[in-house]
Amino acid sequence: MTSGTGATALHAEHEHPRHLVGNVMRAIRVFASTAFGVAVLGQSDEAAGVYRRKAVRP
Repeated sequence: MTSGTGATALHAEHEHPRHLVGNVMRAIRVFASTAFGVAVLGQSDEAAGVYRRKAVRP
């Protein structure tokens, strides 16, 4: 049968539209909130829960 009623990942008749404007707005929001947190609030890596391994130098 070629009625197209089943779920298919290949050769879909109608592709889901990409939300470019929404993705760009989300990226700007994340960047702006991070920049605000670092510049104004003084957050650092350790305050955000990010810990880096210290390099061992001989």
